[in-house]
Formats: sequence, C-alpha cells, structure tokens
Amino acid sequence: MKEQGAPIDIFGVGTSLVTGRPDAALDGVYKLSMASGEPRLKLSESLEKIGLPGKKQVYRVFEKNGMFLGADAIVLSDDGQKVDKMFHLFDPEKSLEIRDHDQQPLLQQVMRRGKRVSSPNSLKHISDYAQQRLALLPSEYKRFENPHRYKVGASKKLLELRENLRNQHKKFKK
Repeated sequence: MKEQGAPIDIFGVGTSLVTGRPDAALDGVYKLSMASGEPRLKLSESLEKIGLPGKKQVYRVFEKNGMFLGADAIVLSDDGQKVDKMFHLFDPEKSLEIRDHDQQPLLQQVMRRGKRVSSPNSLKHISDYAQQRLALLPSEYKRFENPHRYKVGASKKLLELRENLRNQHKKFKK
C-alpha cells in the first residue's frame, strides 16, 4: 500500500497476529481516517467495525495519586488540550467525567512526509519506559482472574463527526 502511495501514518498489530491461535493467522486491516485534508470513514453494517474519522490524539487519564485511572480518551487532534467527558464508542448512554483528572497526550509525531522528525529511542529506554508505565497501572487491571476492563472512549465531537459522515453516506446511497 505504501508503494502505491496510500496515506498511511501508523501500522498496528492486531489480535490475530499476537495471540497465536491453533490456526494462527496474519491478518491486516487498512482504515483510512484522513485524506486530502478531509476526514474519511470506514463503513460497515456493524457500528463496532466502523472507523473513527479524522486526525486524532489519545489522552491517558490519571488518578490524583499519579496512577492510571483506567481510561483513555480518543479525541480529534484539534479538540483542545483537556477533555471534560468521554463517551462509550458504541453506547451513547455511557460516559465518564474526566475534567478533574490529569490527562497526558500519548501520540507523538515521529514521521513527516516519509522522513523521521525525531531520533529513535534505544531499546533500553523503551524497556525502562514500558516498566515505569506498567507500574502506574493499578493491579486490578493486571490480574488474571476477573480483571477490570480498561476503558476507551471518545470525545463528543469525534462521535458526532463519525455520525455525520455515516448520515452523509446514507443520503448519498439513496
């Protein structure tokens, strides 16, 4: 896809690749979220399979004691620096107030137009950072029996953009 000029800014590892089921599979999914300065949407009959459009940032939310709250908020990159409330990705009735919590942006630009904009970190630095961050995750998320589920939500503006693009497609389809 890169050789054909696809506007890819990130590659991710999916469940099928890392779990090694009895019939392990290497699977890939390409979801375009922005092209030519316009938000794009991967459509599906199932809301769970529909992508989140636009250029985004992810904020990790912290407790007052410095530990992870157990929640990350996905927002449009131009939403601002702090998120007041995050909403469940598929159930609009579920939300979480996070305005009084510290929030840290997670995504950092490392490439621009195919060129690296920062030096790569050493393997030692990456390992140390991962250990430090894991120590901030409360034990109830790390236990094997009945672990808590880490929450991932989105800003209202991001979910509204997704819904508006879905509605535009429905109108166009008719």
